[in-house]
Amino acid sequence: MAAFINRKLKSLFFAAGVIAILTGCSNQNNNHQGVPDNGHFNLRVILDPVSQKLRVSGDFTIPVWEDSVDHLDFFLHKQIEIGSLEGLDISGYQMDTAISSGVAWLPDAGLLRIDLDGNKDAGDQVKMVLDYAGIIDEWNGFSANSLTEDWVELGLYFPWFPYHLNMPGFTYRIELTCPVEYQVSGLQEVHQVKEGEWILESEVPVTDMVILAAKSLKSYSLEGKEVTVTFNYLSLSDSLIREMTADCERIIHYYLDLYGPVPVRTVHIVETGRATGGGYGRLGGVVLGELQEE
Repeated sequence: MAAFINRKLKSLFFAAGVIAILTGCSNQNNNHQGVPDNGHFNLRVILDPVSQKLRVSGDFTIPVWEDSVDHLDFFLHKQIEIGSLEGLDISGYQMDTAISSGVAWLPDAGLLRIDLDGNKDAGDQVKMVLDYAGIIDEWNGFSANSLTEDWVELGLYFPWFPYHLNMPGFTYRIELTCPVEYQVSGLQEVHQVKEGEWILESEVPVTDMVILAAKSLKSYSLEGKEVTVTFNYLSLSDSLIREMTADCERIIHYYLDLYGPVPVRTVHIVETGRATGGGYGRLGGVVLGELQEE
């Protein structure tokens, strides 16, 4: 059911959302005590929404999250095919697309098992160079991820990158190429290099990499004292977006005065283009689902 935005209630609505984003920062970075949040993904992504094709290549540095393991398991969308996977500590891999993930919100995931050359302990790093691609045109009707000509929303719900529930946080840098008519956003730092080329990155550890794109995606930013608020939207009116963004900036300013700085420079608020699947929050941003203006 769509959520209607009432201007009298919007401040309370955004107060809850923004506080969840900011207080979630500390929780996200402390999930694995004793295991450093020092993973890093350096990726090149080619995205073609019309054909629903995704291609990814790059370097993955992942801290091991358990002691005495001879393999690592990751979820990856079942329609993705591995082109190559190499690393000094890797002896082989298998991609199983028939197995169930056993996780309710990952119904479309296959299992990527990476065999290690010897046992590893928690905190050890595994480095690999990975290349994979796929036409992603199948997903659960209530998924919070999508890859269509009208709306792209990639994240861990597919997932489009190797993901495990227990893996430590990671920083990342994505060099993204997509058709020039698309506008791109995310939930951490986003920069347009030139038409059709974008950089998405996070210098603080996160647990998801969200890529958003649409031809009709609009953006409004308001620079605050310490944090910039950016609202990406599709159907809501410009006047309402400006009011909501200003409310959000005031809430953040009040929060910072009370509790001090947070590890993000930009807070992203996104109106999703999905009809189902709801919303979610991550460090630095929130995706709002099924909104209609009253």
